[in-house]
Amino acid sequence: MTDLAWLNAFGADLNSASNSASVTAGNGVGNSIGGSVVADANQDVGNHGSSFGGGDNSASNSASTVAGNGVGNHIGGSVISEANQDVGNHGSSFFGGDNSASNSASTVAGNGVGNHIGGSVISEANQDVGNHGSSFFGGDNFASNSASTVAGNGVGNHIGGSVISEANQDVGNHGGSLFGGQNFALNNADATVANGSFNSVHGDVVASADQSVGAHHFH
Repeated sequence: MTDLAWLNAFGADLNSASNSASVTAGNGVGNSIGGSVVADANQDVGNHGSSFGGGDNSASNSASTVAGNGVGNHIGGSVISEANQDVGNHGSSFFGGDNSASNSASTVAGNGVGNHIGGSVISEANQDVGNHGSSFFGGDNFASNSASTVAGNGVGNHIGGSVISEANQDVGNHGGSLFGGQNFALNNADATVANGSFNSVHGDVVASADQSVGAHHFH
């Protein structure tokens, strides 16, 4: 049997993937960036065809931005870290396979003395973990998702927009199964903003964590 025929019949034993986007910009003394600073990491891991054994998936995804920290730095736009992750098999199988996933977005911006960020500072982590096809055994899901923002702390820093940490997590198999499997999930959003003296944030400061855990079809 060829490798392709084997994969079509039984599925991959394991998909293991690591994906990251990292930006470090405008830190130090008196630096200027006219536009925005963005780290964007998007990951999709899992088999898309039907198979007897769905296979297991292990995935790590992260986006990280460190910008405008120090003394007298200027960033004209926004500072954004966005991590989007989808982990799970999409085809029908007898054994759905287990999924293990970690997703994170972190932003550190405008901390120090007299730094200016014209726009918003945002960390957004979106995670969907679970098999999408029907199976006899649904498979177990292990998921961790986080969004963290540290911005405008120190003395005399200014952020022209809002500071937002948003973590959205959906963990659970989407297809029907006789044995649904177990789900283990951790979701967190935190924001540390404008602590110190004479710091200002023109917009809102928000930490939002939304979590949905459980199978989406009867089993």
